[in-house]
Amino acid sequence: MSQLDRIINIQIDRQTTPVPQKGFGVMLLLVTDDALKPAGQTTRVAEYDQTSFKDDFTSGVVFDALTAYFSQDLVPEKVLVGYVEGVETIAEALAAIDDERSDWYALATESRTLADQEACAAYVATQRRISGHASADAEMLNPSSTGDLAKSFADNSRFRSFSFYNSEAATKYPEIAWMGRCLSAEPGSLTWKFKTLVGIVADALTGSQRTALRDKNSNYYN
Repeated sequence: MSQLDRIINIQIDRQTTPVPQKGFGVMLLLVTDDALKPAGQTTRVAEYDQTSFKDDFTSGVVFDALTAYFSQDLVPEKVLVGYVEGVETIAEALAAIDDERSDWYALATESRTLADQEACAAYVATQRRISGHASADAEMLNPSSTGDLAKSFADNSRFRSFSFYNSEAATKYPEIAWMGRCLSAEPGSLTWKFKTLVGIVADALTGSQRTALRDKNSNYYN
């Protein structure tokens, strides 16, 4: 059985604005393309459970991300989905989302663009929240690479965000599956290490590749 071999390392002792208690265990999926917003939705944020999201999404990246989230051994109660609208920056979009719904703790995005992932990490860096982001970029396995997701997070001290390498991450969402598996547990009741992720294929990484990821404080499914 495949398991995660890394543990998320997040500091929670910073004196920043706390997330409400009811927000712990809730993920916000930030969708960077507002064309994916369901027709007729007038709010900035929508709430779904494991069944209701299928009323608005039957295929595509949002459907795939939410399917990964709700398919794990422990099923979260709900998820929030918000959107970057028009020419907004990600920071502007998240601030607007917080004005409408601030009861979330973990942030993910459907985007695989490094700039978008960095912007999400920068937003949660000032808060008692976390974010997780995955990439299929093989440069993450290169110890000399200077431009990949893991290296960027390490260089920018993204202590409240984690990177995740998976060779299928261009179309799969291992980081969201991981959140779905762990966020529904009581805070402090489990470690995020050694979890099986339903629907995610493990990578056959070499020892040197695993070392390269660990040296960048990144995660993988092996």
